[in-house]
Amino acid sequence: MNSNKFKGVIIYLVIIFLLIFGLVSVLNMASGASRSVTSYSSVMAEFDSLNVSEFQLDLGSGSLTYRLKGEDGSKAAHSYTVPNVSIFINDINSGYTEEGKVANYRQRYNEANPDSPLKEDYIPISDNTFLTSVLPYLLLVGVMIIFTVIVMRQSTGGGKMSSFSKANVRQHTGKKVTFDDVAGADEEKQELEEIVDFLKNPNKYREIGARIPKGVLLVGPPGTGKTLLAKAVAGEA
Repeated sequence: MNSNKFKGVIIYLVIIFLLIFGLVSVLNMASGASRSVTSYSSVMAEFDSLNVSEFQLDLGSGSLTYRLKGEDGSKAAHSYTVPNVSIFINDINSGYTEEGKVANYRQRYNEANPDSPLKEDYIPISDNTFLTSVLPYLLLVGVMIIFTVIVMRQSTGGGKMSSFSKANVRQHTGKKVTFDDVAGADEEKQELEEIVDFLKNPNKYREIGARIPKGVLLVGPPGTGKTLLAKAVAGEA
């Protein structure tokens, strides 16, 4: 591969990398577009103050949606993605009741709000969670590999091979040429007929000690029938 082709491959790979990087960035932005701008400490402050009246937590992705006391259904729920699901569950369930007993968040909230118990929902981890999160990236990597293979083939002559395969190949389907089609050159034709007969019936000539020549050289100016004689030999043999 010469330097120009190598530079072309590098340029293609850089372009593909930038496209994939841009697509991944767009996917990340889209996945995080619905999250409210907040922090883990501010979310935990709401739980520590027993202000969260209902919440839903996806144990696979860590997606958390919650509502605060006094908020009705007309207002959009708060959204946040916890960085570590196990730590988050441990943090909200490690508080103390008014009597100083360790209790989980449900117990503490219901004790403080007996008329409006907590609404909580945990979405179990799905077998497809990992696949759905990784599949877009696998597709992007697959696209990059396909483009790389195409570029490498074109730069190493694959394009030439492809164009050659599309060339019009002329196939000769005419009738077989024999010595009867050769006019003139009787002496040369007779000698060649003997060689063809030797090839067909070698034992007849070996019995009389004849030996076939190692080759035949047809010499003469253009247009004297050399090619036609060669075709006749091939047709008769």
